[in-house]
Amino acid sequence: MQEMSHSVWLTIDIGNSAIKTGLFTGDRILQTATESSLDKVWGHIVTWNTQAPPGRIGICSVVPQQSEILTSRMTELTDAPIFEVSSHAHLPIRLNYTPAEDLGPDRLAAACAAWYPGGTSQIIIDAGSAITIDIVTADGLFLGGVIMPGPTLSNHALVNYTAKLPNIPLNRPKGAFGSSTVDALQHGLIHGMIDGVMGAIARAEQILDSPAVITLTGGWHPLLAEDIPKARIHENLVLHGIRLLMQFNPLPA
Repeated sequence: MQEMSHSVWLTIDIGNSAIKTGLFTGDRILQTATESSLDKVWGHIVTWNTQAPPGRIGICSVVPQQSEILTSRMTELTDAPIFEVSSHAHLPIRLNYTPAEDLGPDRLAAACAAWYPGGTSQIIIDAGSAITIDIVTADGLFLGGVIMPGPTLSNHALVNYTAKLPNIPLNRPKGAFGSSTVDALQHGLIHGMIDGVMGAIARAEQILDSPAVITLTGGWHPLLAEDIPKARIHENLVLHGIRLLMQFNPLPA
């Protein structure tokens, strides 16, 4: 692997409910921004391009239409080469996933960032619109994981596919069960997420040969952190994973 240039790199993580951007120099993050609007994201990119034009751009997207729009705009704004995270890239980990192309690039970037430089098993929890729990062994084998809906998606499903269940505020409820419909829904949505994640962690720990580091990221991570005090918090895990994979995939000499 070639030595990484210390010019500024722009990283973009396009998720289902938000787009995160980050500027890096080396492995140090300089600035970040999180927006739900593509136009607001573009405003940050244009400003950053004026202040410190990026030498490279890395994109990780689970929303192809938005990444196509951004890529088109960026090719008009800058000549900086664009790298897209995918299973076809050179990776620091090995994949036991079929087909490898189906592995979400956000899951891939997060797993690489959490595991590298290796030596410790990893359980990576990205708690966003969808919640993913992924496993990497100490020697760098990605075993797969769990995908489940987050509380917001589950709430929308209940509102849209039942006759009387309301849209509710997604706050953590007290006690063991609800004494009203709103309380019962909060228990089901919030504690259902927590119980699902904790169950996945327990199953993962049973199959791993060594104690695992648990890493939390995503918008729901503060709530999960209350029940997983040993977890480390990494709010910009995917952005760091994009940068790492750019490092592992240098430009041709």
